[in-house]
Amino acid sequence: MKRWKAICLLMLVCLLCAGAAHAQDYAFTLRATFATVDILPSAVDGEAWLFLPTFADPDDLGLAWLDDGPDEAGVRRAEKDGVTYYVMQSENLRTVFLFSDDPVNEGRSYIENCARHVNETTGRMAVVDVNGQVDVVERLRQLRGRGNGTWLLEKRPYQIKLENRLDLLKTGDPADKNRTWVLLAQATDLTALRPRIALDLGLEMGIESSSKSEYVDLYYDGEYLGLYLLAEKVEIGTGRIDQVDYDELLDAWNQSELEYHGVAQGKNRFGNRFTYIEDVADGGFTDAGAYMLEMESINGSTLSDRCYFLMDDGSTIALKNPENASEPMVRYISERLTEARRTLQNGGVNPENGRTIEEDFDIDAFARVALINELACNLDSFSWSSTWFILPAGESRFVPGPPWDFDNAWSYLTDGTMPGGRGLKERTGWMPEFYQCKAFSDTMCRIYEEELYPLIQNVLLGDGEGEYLRSIDSYAAHIAQSSRMNQKRWNIKRASSLVYEESAEENISLLKRFISDRGDWLYRAMVTGEQLGADGLEITLRVKYGFADSELDFWLPPWVEASVTDFDCEMIAEATEEDYAVYAAEAIIEPEEGFAFENPQVYVNGCLLSSEQLDDGTLRIAFTFEDPTYRPVDYYGDDVGLVYQYDYYIQHEPQVADIVGDDPDAVLEYFCEEGMYLGHRATPFFKPAEIVLYNPHLADMFGEDWQLYYWDFISYGYDEGWLYPMDKRFWPNVTDAL
Repeated sequence: MKRWKAICLLMLVCLLCAGAAHAQDYAFTLRATFATVDILPSAVDGEAWLFLPTFADPDDLGLAWLDDGPDEAGVRRAEKDGVTYYVMQSENLRTVFLFSDDPVNEGRSYIENCARHVNETTGRMAVVDVNGQVDVVERLRQLRGRGNGTWLLEKRPYQIKLENRLDLLKTGDPADKNRTWVLLAQATDLTALRPRIALDLGLEMGIESSSKSEYVDLYYDGEYLGLYLLAEKVEIGTGRIDQVDYDELLDAWNQSELEYHGVAQGKNRFGNRFTYIEDVADGGFTDAGAYMLEMESINGSTLSDRCYFLMDDGSTIALKNPENASEPMVRYISERLTEARRTLQNGGVNPENGRTIEEDFDIDAFARVALINELACNLDSFSWSSTWFILPAGESRFVPGPPWDFDNAWSYLTDGTMPGGRGLKERTGWMPEFYQCKAFSDTMCRIYEEELYPLIQNVLLGDGEGEYLRSIDSYAAHIAQSSRMNQKRWNIKRASSLVYEESAEENISLLKRFISDRGDWLYRAMVTGEQLGADGLEITLRVKYGFADSELDFWLPPWVEASVTDFDCEMIAEATEEDYAVYAAEAIIEPEEGFAFENPQVYVNGCLLSSEQLDDGTLRIAFTFEDPTYRPVDYYGDDVGLVYQYDYYIQHEPQVADIVGDDPDAVLEYFCEEGMYLGHRATPFFKPAEIVLYNPHLADMFGEDWQLYYWDFISYGYDEGWLYPMDKRFWPNVTDAL
């Protein structure tokens, strides 16, 4: 036994030290129990910063301290070999170290140098606790990127696959030993709390497939990458989505590697296209294992799977398990899900086979997942990727996948929508169809009143503690110092659709206020049955891209039995180089028979407006708003204002200022002469990357000459409306004018 321990310790020291062997900069050596590990300083705004894990002893690093202690942000200054370092140290968190087997050729830059995270490599991993005790040392079969939109950000998420099954979170449950884990970057979340709250809320509400998770500090080949969430991957398997793994069955039945088999197409009995894998031995069964299906984006941009099928509305469903399904299997599952959706669309009873919603869906489980997304105002839910439908082996009733992907949730929206102004019931996708089934709505109301609302009040916003869920204050305090380090390292990007404050502390307060507002609104809507339209009328004004000759749409919540009539809008000030165009609008809101407004408070895009209640019971409102899409910008006689805004360009392409400085004329010239060729985005309303997606005919005309797309849009495309489909909208800010 002593000899075996000695061998393990020797392997451990070799593993941890190996990661620094390829470091090109000066590395600092940290000591853990029986091991050392080297980390590199980071360059931030031209300064050398040293980000230390919790277990490190700063006094062991040979630094000469230039101050008596850390400032309010936890920063100290030190000097070594003539270099000044700014030093920050984490608190409370374990540390994950990733080491590439070949850092030079297949290190982090290799992994990240691909659009759809297809590059992968091997390596090693170590986890060190807060006291410097090494918890885990393990080989990595696979190290690669993950995610869709998050993979395009500067701070990247990763997926790791271990050589052996391990319980990385140290839960003590043998079922939690698994090979595949994910490291979520939370690259747009200034609170770093959104995904964790959703995952823990799922566990607390009894959604067994919800992923367990833990905050960690991540170092990759010696470089500090920030605060991450180490989480269980959403997948079929023991301790995850605990169902029969169809992939394992197919592997056992087939003598060849299925990923090399060809892909073919077919149509199911509803006339919807699907793809399948050729020459797959399926044992003659179509329900021997569990199917794991994931919704994909409506345009297919998130699809990377070989087997998928289309629904009646053209939406795409991917087979995540099995990945390589036979023709009978894909035909079967595509028809089964289409039948189930038609049950929803018919109010809960299928018009063909008579099956009810209770026979097609586990409505209790779906209600729990929907409520978490509803509370978080997660507008991607049940209409985008990261939403799963599971059909267990031998069964015909679907169960939901766990809550997932809350990067763009838990927040007020920049379009001015109030916390109760828009939810899953009013979105595209599946939820409006679920809601119209009384059995589902009743189940949601019961669970919200009995379980979720008490958790909001007593735990999230209080000081109570659940089995998994903690208060927001508790989460925030636990990661406070690591969050400050993370923000200094990355300057976290802000999602354009969400409202933010400046500091992490202010954003946490904003998060609490949102959950309070959203939770109370849901309580009124689901529990008390209060007629919200009588006192609070929330209206969303949507405008198609560009105001000129554009249609303005009003959206009213369904409980408001009224409609907007006699709407007038006119430009009262044209756009100039300094100011946007200003429009004046007036609308009459007419109640339906039997519905009356009582002391109404009218919000349009979140702005409280004055209203005049007329003798016939209608409401009159008036307001002004700007067109933020356009100001004229002259470039040698050509107006490029439709595709260029100086402030936006400098913010989103910061390297331009390094090249030409910040002089407006120089930046404009660079954009027109170089940026257009490179496909740079210089306004939030013109997205070069989506041009070919929505207008494939342009690729035949212009190929990869990106500059032509800009000039053609300026000359013809804007007037023709070729860039975006009709559902591409934005919500302007409004000002009371009554």
